[in-house]
This record gives sequence, C-alpha cells and structure tokens, in this order.
Amino acid sequence: MSGKPLSDYQVHRFDEMKVALSRSVKPQRKSLSWRRWIRPVIGLSVTILFAWLVLERLPLNELPQHLANLNGFYILSALLCLVLGYTARILRWWRMLHATAPYLRLKDTAAPFLIGIAANNVLPLRAGDILRLFAFHDRPGLEPSRIGGTLIVERLLDLLVLLFILMIVLPTVPVGDQTLLSHLSVWTAILGLIGLVGLFCLPMVRRFVLVPLQRSLRLQQSTLALKLLNIGFDITDTIISLGNLRRLTELVLLSSVAWLLEGGVFLSIATAMEIQGGWAVAYTALAIATLATLIPSSPGYIGTFHFFAMQAATFFGNLEAKAATFAIIVHLMLWLPTSMAGALAFLATSFKGSTSKIRL
Repeated sequence: MSGKPLSDYQVHRFDEMKVALSRSVKPQRKSLSWRRWIRPVIGLSVTILFAWLVLERLPLNELPQHLANLNGFYILSALLCLVLGYTARILRWWRMLHATAPYLRLKDTAAPFLIGIAANNVLPLRAGDILRLFAFHDRPGLEPSRIGGTLIVERLLDLLVLLFILMIVLPTVPVGDQTLLSHLSVWTAILGLIGLVGLFCLPMVRRFVLVPLQRSLRLQQSTLALKLLNIGFDITDTIISLGNLRRLTELVLLSSVAWLLEGGVFLSIATAMEIQGGWAVAYTALAIATLATLIPSSPGYIGTFHFFAMQAATFFGNLEAKAATFAIIVHLMLWLPTSMAGALAFLATSFKGSTSKIRL
C-alpha cells in the first residue's frame, strides 16, 4: 500500500514524539522496578529488628541444653496436636471447595494445602496461597477466583477464632492494668462481631454494588473491567455459598478445633519447659504471636512470631531468656514438620503424579 511521503517537518515532529515517549516510559519502568522491592525490604527489616530483640535476650549456648532436656512425651504430644490440627484445616478447606465442586475428594485437597503451607514457610509474599489458587486449574467449579473466595473465608474464620481466644485469655494475664485488659477484651469481641456481620453482608454487596456495575453500559465496553467484575462475582458467590447456617457452623467448629489443637502445641512445649502460666500462657502466646504474623516480615514469620510469643510468656512472670527459648522451640515445632510435609507432598505429586494435577 503506497501513501504520500512525509515532509521533513513531519519527520522531525515524529522523531521528537519518539524521544518524548521514551523519556516518559523509562522513569515509569524504573519506578515500578523500585516499588517491587518495597515490601521485601520492609519485611526483611522487620524480621531483623524483632529477631535481634529476641536473640539479645537469649543465651545461645543454653539453647541446645533446653532442647536436650525436653521430655520426649511432650514432643510427641505437640506433634500429635499439630497433625490433628492440620487435618482439621484440610478438612475445612475440602468442605469449602465441596460447596462449588461436590465431586472433589478429600484426599485431593491434602497435597495442595500442605504444599501451600510449606511454600509460605520458605517463600515471600505468601507464594503458597498463589499455588493453592491454581491447584485445580482445569476443574469446573474450582477456578482461581472461586478458590480465592475460600481463602478469604479461611482467613476470616482464623481471625475470628483467634480474636475469640484472645478475648478469653486477656483477663487471665496477671500483669498490667486489668481495666485496660478488660477493655481490650471487649474491643476484641467487637472486632470479631464486625467480621462476622461483614460475612453476612456480602449478599448486599453483590446486589447493590456488583450487579449495578454489571448493568452499566459504560463498563460493559471494557473487556478488562468485565473480567475483573466476573472475578468479583466468583469470589462473592463462593463466600455466599459458604454462608448458610449449617455449613458456616461446620466451618466455625473445624476452625475452633484446629486452633485449639495448635494451642496444644504451645501447651505441650510450655509444660515440658515448666513455663509458668499453664493453659493461659499457651493460648495467650498462640493468639498474640499468630496475630502478630499480620505484620510484614520474612517467610516463616521469623522474628515477629518469636518476639510476641516471648512477650506473652513474660506476662506470666517467666524470665526473658526462658521465654525466648520457649518461643524458638514452639516456632520450630510448627515450622519444621509442616515444611517437611509440604516437601514430601511436592515430591509425591512430582514423581508419582496426582489426581489433583497441581500446576506449579
């Protein structure tokens, strides 16, 4: 196809436009590259800070001795609680997935769940959750957006149960202003109630926000906007399907069992180390240390978990060195077995194949 040749002026203007465009694009790429490192740098800085706060209180030469003095019975007790607790979590995820994919078998969910947990232990930016999103990429009813809905419900249920545990244990803390602790307990209950109400308000979000957006002629002209809107529908529909009273009761019970059993890990180690405070210190450390993992840090929540678990133990009159050792051993009991289980599940699906067809 032939056309009229460009004049010298037009060629000059065209060259100027190319230069201007290149100048406007390059800084943007550089800024985007710089922003990509913000969260990892913040997480690493937070980890270093809290790890230092723990290690400066811990005589490292005493740690092997504390590990050697642990009673084997309590180690087995902690492992049993951990296994049963994660069994409850896998069962809970299967029940959530079962709402949109009734054909899914329980054993098909175990490997993706364990691999996701192990990946979160060793990789940044909660990469394990991303792996779980695409665990069943080729199965109807298990699209990533629908699985994303189950992960949101999972996080919300965990938060509600932890807040409820914190509400119960705060009045038992023997130090500090008891009036302040009582107020914190009340506000914890209020936050939990707000989260529960928010779960039941999702149908209103669908009806009064998503549906009107879908009807917008202007929005329908945008392919990207429609794709995002469909993802929003998938997520809300999945969460709504889990919101009926019978299923929600089942999920709350499984969540409660899972966290009570994980508290059993804390209690077993506390008993083995003769930590003062009994069940109260164990579940206070569970609630505070786990909620502290919401703070951006390195994979495995190194530093943040240890510091706040240590602080919880000191609230009950335990020495800082002993409390720091307690925090390190509990974290090791939670981190190492789950990482090993995830690695074994990954090897099993890689070399033997899996009916769940995980896409990594």
